Amino acid sequence: WRVTEAFCPTVNHNSPGHYNGRAVDINLKPEHGQDKAKLARLYFDARQIGFSKVICEYPENFLKDYGVPCGATEKTAGNHIHIEAPGL
Repeated sequence: WRVTEAFCPTVNHNSPGHYNGRAVDINLKPEHGQDKAKLARLYFDARQIGFSKVICEYPENFLKDYGVPCGATEKTAGNHIHIEAPGL
């Protein structure tokens, strides 16, 4: 996987986590393309290790077969998973 956006953000974000250093956006490395099984595992692994917020910002139903709720909107850049560490 790779980080596609972190702190200091390069675009506007709704999440304050990108502005206070607690959030990153991640997705798969290009050589894994759109491997949905790996993407679902990335999502569930992030949840399991304790990130306070894990959001799949791929199109709705993109990972439905894997039990991952996704929901890119007009306010998201899409095609990434947003993960955020708990606040201090």
